Amino acid sequence: MTDPHRRDALAADSGAGWPAAVRADVGTLWHFHRIDDPLQPVDVAVGLGSHDADVAVHTAALYHRGLFPLIVFTGATTPTTAGRFPRGEAVHFREIALRHGVPTDAVRIETEATSTVGNIDNTRVLLAAEGRTPRSVLLVSRPYQQRRAQAVAAARWPDVHVRCTGAEQDLDTYLASVGDPDRVAAMLVGDTQRLALQGRSGEIAPQDIPGDVRRAYERLVAAGYTGRLITPATTTARPGATRGRSPETGRDPPAPLARCEPRADAGHRVRPAPAPAYGSDSSGSRARNDTASTLSVRRRTLTGESYLTSHVHQNGM
Repeated sequence: MTDPHRRDALAADSGAGWPAAVRADVGTLWHFHRIDDPLQPVDVAVGLGSHDADVAVHTAALYHRGLFPLIVFTGATTPTTAGRFPRGEAVHFREIALRHGVPTDAVRIETEATSTVGNIDNTRVLLAAEGRTPRSVLLVSRPYQQRRAQAVAAARWPDVHVRCTGAEQDLDTYLASVGDPDRVAAMLVGDTQRLALQGRSGEIAPQDIPGDVRRAYERLVAAGYTGRLITPATTTARPGATRGRSPETGRDPPAPLARCEPRADAGHRVRPAPAPAYGSDSSGSRARNDTASTLSVRRRTLTGESYLTSHVHQNGM
């Protein structure tokens, strides 16, 4: 459900009901996180569990194109997917794939993972238990999960050539299919933070976050799309992006990153230029802004100057 205060009649609104500036920033994150490698035959496809059933549909379609002989769907039940997939993401994804004509013997499921790291690690174990040592893997995920999934796989599965793909949808089509634009915005903000922090922690390779992506992230945080951030949000979160307990784990989130001890190598800090607030558009409407102090804390959160590796695993990454 969308905040009624944000349903102003804006001449430049997107179909999601956002001011044009918000739509532009969401689009910046969307395009940054997509990789969409050229599709080539691989040994196995790994469908990463999430709230997005199109992952299973897309995986099935690629199977019928003869791109791989085996699929592993991975994912447990989390608070964000329990309503949609009560028996677990991987279980439901398998059922969707079977309904789309994938034979039973071509699908395996891994039902314990609650994070991208767990998806990769547990899939490796499952395949090894069957005596399989793939040389090439196609990760199929939500369209905007691709960049982080690729980085995690490169770190956790370095001896395998990894490609990434997501459903062939543009942003507006994807928003319409999900039916909750604010949730998608919050997820994009959360994935951007996680990508930066995991790279900073050493769990994945350091990530180059372009300046336009950083600034879009900062503006969206200031506008309240904070429900998927690891730390407690100090702004009023947007609907569909609740504050407080982690939406994946159901646990209280760790202390704000700014309160943690910085890494020893954090002396050189990336200081993005101040992100301008969303201003009035042609109709005079204005998206709510946050305080400068909150914006400063969130910049520290993105650059990861005070990040602890354990936070990744405590919050469904």
